[in-house]
Amino acid sequence: MSHPFECNHCGNPRNLFSTPCRFCGDTNPPHPHTDYWKINLEYGSPKAEDALVILDQSIHASICVGLKALVVIHGYGSSGMGGRIRNAVRHELQNNRWADCIQEYIYCEQLHNRDAIKNKIRLSNLLEASLVSEGILNNFGSTLLLLHRERLITTQ
Repeated sequence: MSHPFECNHCGNPRNLFSTPCRFCGDTNPPHPHTDYWKINLEYGSPKAEDALVILDQSIHASICVGLKALVVIHGYGSSGMGGRIRNAVRHELQNNRWADCIQEYIYCEQLHNRDAIKNKIRLSNLLEASLVSEGILNNFGSTLLLLHRERLITTQ
C-alpha cells in the first residue's frame, strides 16, 4: 500500500477530498488504509482565515472516511509567540468550533515522549507508533485532533 486512500469502486489511489476518481469517476468517499491523516496548513502560505477553511474541510472529510485522528501542522511562527495560523486554529478549538467533530485535541508540545501520549490519550499501539514517527512529540507547530468515531452524514 503506497497510497493512504483508494477508490471503493475500482481500487485505484484516491485523494482524501471528494473529487471524482480519475480512473472510474466514482464520487463516493475513498477507503482509507490509515487511521490518521496529516494536514499542513502552512502549505502555500494561506491567510489564517483560508487555513481555517482548509482545516474545516479536512476535519469533515476525515470523519466521512472514518479516520480516528488528524495531525494539524500549523507552524509556530517566527515571532516566538505563535503564528497567525496557529493562533487562529487554537482559538477556534478553544471556542468549540468543531465540538461536534472533535472528541479531544492535544497541543503536541504537551507530548514529550511516548509515555506522555499514553497518559494523555488512549490509542492503539500502531496509531501511537505512527504518530510518534510523524514527529509530533514536543512540537509547538502541531496539534493532534482525535475525531469522533461516528461518521458525519451530510446532505448535498
